[in-house]
Amino acid sequence: MVACAAELFEIPSERIALVEGRAYDKEEPETSVSVTELAEEMYNRGYDPGAYGYFKAPKRFFDPETGLGVNYSVYTFAATVAEVEVDTETGEVAVLRVWPAMDCGKAIDPLMIEGQIEGAISQGMGFALMENMELRDGLVINPGFKDYIVPSSMDTPQIESSIIVEEPYRHGVFGAKGVGEPAIISVVPTITNAIHHATGLWFNTIPVRPWTMHKALKEAEP
Repeated sequence: MVACAAELFEIPSERIALVEGRAYDKEEPETSVSVTELAEEMYNRGYDPGAYGYFKAPKRFFDPETGLGVNYSVYTFAATVAEVEVDTETGEVAVLRVWPAMDCGKAIDPLMIEGQIEGAISQGMGFALMENMELRDGLVINPGFKDYIVPSSMDTPQIESSIIVEEPYRHGVFGAKGVGEPAIISVVPTITNAIHHATGLWFNTIPVRPWTMHKALKEAEP
């Protein structure tokens, strides 16, 4: 049953679904209107379809005399540049060089920080180009390293000296910030952006494996 848009406004929002350009009542799928009608009704009622919000990390504290405090929830900033090479015949992507940078607060152990960053580059490269859990009928069909491919030392790109920016965080332990997890965040988008720069192709799923790249290149041919 096609309804008027006004009727959908009498239904709790959690019951509304948008499918193929129409708004449906989940409990009564036959009741639907086009998204165009729904948008017009929202305009007529003065409703703003947009939503926004923000989060600001709370200030923490740490007492160096007692070793006590609440010293987490802090922003760590990182940036990565990558050079990639794409074989347009096979679809294989090789990461050649990486330039990493990170603001980690006070660098208490610079060598360990560099190790975390370099490990994150290898792991991020695996996420971007190789690693994928294959499922069939709810079962993992590549549970071992024979089938679940991870980067080896032969895949590791040339990693330039890490740029460690020291901006001590005064609310944290000795001014330090976290490095382990944040170091990987910029690696995957860096590699996929470099692929786009080389080929003009965007990928919204990873990993970008050779057959994925090869298919995309063929489909992009004029």
